[in-house]
Order: sequence, then structure tokens, then C-alpha cells
Amino acid sequence: MGEIPMESALKGKSSQYWLKALASEVKSILKHDTFDLVKRTENMDLIGSRFILRNKCGSDGKIKLKKARLVAQGFGQIPEVNYCQNQTFSPVARMSSIRMISSLAAKFKAKLYQFDITTAYLNGILEDEVYMNIPKYLRL
Repeated sequence: MGEIPMESALKGKSSQYWLKALASEVKSILKHDTFDLVKRTENMDLIGSRFILRNKCGSDGKIKLKKARLVAQGFGQIPEVNYCQNQTFSPVARMSSIRMISSLAAKFKAKLYQFDITTAYLNGILEDEVYMNIPKYLRL
């Protein structure tokens, strides 16, 4: 399912569930101490941020929960100016690795298990300082 616009989520029949999802995301970010509020200065390169809202479905295809994620809009950053390119990566498996593991599991009749670390991306440590605008709808 695609992204749900914030305005329609907050005005719709499910607004209480979306507010709960937004509160859960903010609570998790605060719990993991992922940022410091600082006073804006003229020489700061600021990136934007926004919430992405999505419905999460179960194996039966029915909506099981509302999910909110705060994302940085780093697409305007310039490699080697705003960040070191060789230090930036997402800790996810390549499809070729997943296919290899699946093949080995099939060959040896092994069971595969998967799990989700809900706050995995909050645990990364940045070497460079990144300044981000507080997203619309969030008051700190």
C-alpha cells in the first residue's frame, strides 16, 4: 500500500490510530536519544524532514496497523560536501545474498526465520553533524 497523506490521515475516520502511530514514532525517537535541539545559526545547512504514513497489512491482506516514520530529506545533500560518501550505507542484505541463503536452506532442508528490528536505523552513529528542520505537525 502507498503512502497516506498526513492531512487526510488526521481528518479521516482513523485519525485516532494515526495519532497513536505518530506518538509512538516520536516516543521511540526520544527514547533512543537520536537528536539534540540546537539553536539555528546562519551557517547551518539544514535538511528537511517529514512523516511518512503507511498502512501495514497482515498475511491475509487486511490492515493490521498504522505506521508512522520520521524521515530526513537528505536528497539535497552533496556527497563529500555535506557528508563522506564512503561512510554512508544502509545495513540491509543484497538480493543475491538472500537468494543464496534461500538456496542453501532449500538444499539442506533448513528452516529460515526472519525478524524486524523496529528501531534499527535509530542506532546508527553519524560522524558528521546533520541539521534537520523539525517536521510540520511536530511541536517540541
